[in-house]
Amino acid sequence: MKLKDIIKTLVLAGSVLLLTPAAADIPASSEAKHPDSSEDVSSIRQKELDMLREKYRLAYPKASEKEIETARIQLQLHQLKRVNESEVTGKNLLKNGTVSQQEARKLGSMARALAAAAVQEKQCVQQLNLFLDYLFTQNVIEGIPAFRYSNYSDVRNVPADFLSALPVCDRQRKMRLIAAVKHLVEAEKMYLSAEKIREQVNSDYIYNVTPHLFVCALHNPDNKLAARDLSAFSHFLSACTQYSPSGQDVLKPDGTGFHHNSHYNGYMYAYKTWVEYMGKLKGTSFRIKKDAYQRMRKAIVSLYLMAVRSDSDKNRIFGNSMAGRHPFYGTEVAFSQDLFETLIEVGGDIDGVPYDPELASWYNYFYKTKKYADAPEVNADGYYQFNFSPAGVYRKDNWVAVMRCPTTVFWGGEIYSRQNRFGRYQSHGTLEVLYEGGLVPSGYPADKEKKDGGWDWNMMPGGNDTDRFDQKSSTTNFSGGIGTFLWNGMRLRNRTAGYGTEG
Repeated sequence: MKLKDIIKTLVLAGSVLLLTPAAADIPASSEAKHPDSSEDVSSIRQKELDMLREKYRLAYPKASEKEIETARIQLQLHQLKRVNESEVTGKNLLKNGTVSQQEARKLGSMARALAAAAVQEKQCVQQLNLFLDYLFTQNVIEGIPAFRYSNYSDVRNVPADFLSALPVCDRQRKMRLIAAVKHLVEAEKMYLSAEKIREQVNSDYIYNVTPHLFVCALHNPDNKLAARDLSAFSHFLSACTQYSPSGQDVLKPDGTGFHHNSHYNGYMYAYKTWVEYMGKLKGTSFRIKKDAYQRMRKAIVSLYLMAVRSDSDKNRIFGNSMAGRHPFYGTEVAFSQDLFETLIEVGGDIDGVPYDPELASWYNYFYKTKKYADAPEVNADGYYQFNFSPAGVYRKDNWVAVMRCPTTVFWGGEIYSRQNRFGRYQSHGTLEVLYEGGLVPSGYPADKEKKDGGWDWNMMPGGNDTDRFDQKSSTTNFSGGIGTFLWNGMRLRNRTAGYGTEG
């Protein structure tokens, strides 16, 4: 073969490699383009931005009369004086370059209240502009310390209060306000490489901050920056689905979801926000990556496989051994039928079809329906192992058997000073058999008063013995489930030698 033919073959081979599914995955070194990039918005993306802005309009701010009156009084106390069109002087809010969390709450509430007043009376727009320019002049929003992602009140409400003023801001103030809030919610994370996102992914951040990132990206009046930020937002949603190392958040190869360094179904309400915003991007070039969808699909199916079936979102419970520090009142799957349908459509959009038939089949099974009539029928009876949990799950007809144990690394029961204080034997290998219909058919306490303290903390309801170790085992690390199938039926027993599960 001639040299030029060899070169031609190599080039063609390289081209083919670029089209393989593996190449479509998120490369570890991939990064979203930084906002400093100078790239025109295509006509297609401009239409997509217009469509998304119309579909997900900003809601007008709301505030009570008392909140508005309080905000006006506070405005006077700040002694504001306009210097020019963009600068306003007044009381110095920064101490050593920062403001307290308490002050941040007040300022966010003021912004929302003054914006609500501006919606009601046009003359109040001047008061809002005066206040915002005052914050911008001192870089006050940038001076708010980064929130703890687990501080569900502040991390959700304070940025939302500031952003609520966007509908009544002019273009310039919109851009300044969005830039300030992006700094507050650490939006630069969207522009990290996939590898770095994998190392930093946090379910609380996904649950609490994702809505702010979407608003800041979509509603930036600078179309170029909006398109770049929305692309970065999509990159972030996709990159967060990567399987994380060790006990880090969130997704694992077996489909389990981690938080607080262990498998924790109770905290996987983060899936709700995650899937909701994946759904908002479908039908556009900003859609998530296919491999990201496949990982999320596996996570949702795995979560449902651990629980009994139901024809609605009610009474879909999983084992108490998976409830973390919320025994009995934290055993319902924290996902919804509507979001399940959204995810089915996300998968279909990626493949260019109305819906993903594979996930539709699981939906029909889990919700006891034939909504997706053309989807193949699924019979999920059988044994499933979740080695990262570690847990073994056996499904049959209208019941699910679950056995879970801790290791020296992964805890079995989470204990806080005021929550689940004595739940140390919550997940020590007791076989739980769950029946459809809620807690009562499974022999678990259902009354609100009894959920906190109505059971023998040394033994699971229905159990007859306990191996007394605390939240983690001291020496043993048998992690995983092994299926054993017998002619005379199914057998599940505790593997006492290694504190694992065997079925």
